[in-house]
Amino acid sequence: MKMSRIPDWSKKKIFRDVLLENFVIQKSLQYQLSRNVSIHLLSLILLGLVFKVLTIKDFVITGNKITTIHGFHFQTGRIFITKNIFRTTFKNRNHLSLSSESPQLMSSYWNIYLQDLKSSFFHKS
Repeated sequence: MKMSRIPDWSKKKIFRDVLLENFVIQKSLQYQLSRNVSIHLLSLILLGLVFKVLTIKDFVITGNKITTIHGFHFQTGRIFITKNIFRTTFKNRNHLSLSSESPQLMSSYWNIYLQDLKSSFFHKS
């Protein structure tokens, strides 16, 4: 049986995913984040990477570990995200807050995103 070779791009993606998952696990343990908040955090980081809002400049990497992501601030049981993942401004907010006390689905931000996108698209000077 012949083993197929894993493409280079796949190796890079696997390495990136392991780094991100380790970062989320480490922060979850350090700041006592619930499982749902941790999953939400990983989802937002991945969305930021997919939409190119988060770049390599936003990550502080020491050795083989991500130590900090600019715009993500932690407190016990909470995450404050000041980096604008959706690339729009949230009305009446300067940050997005995640906690196990008030979990929200990603879909709950969809209408806010669409309204802000619509207003920024149609109200350009």
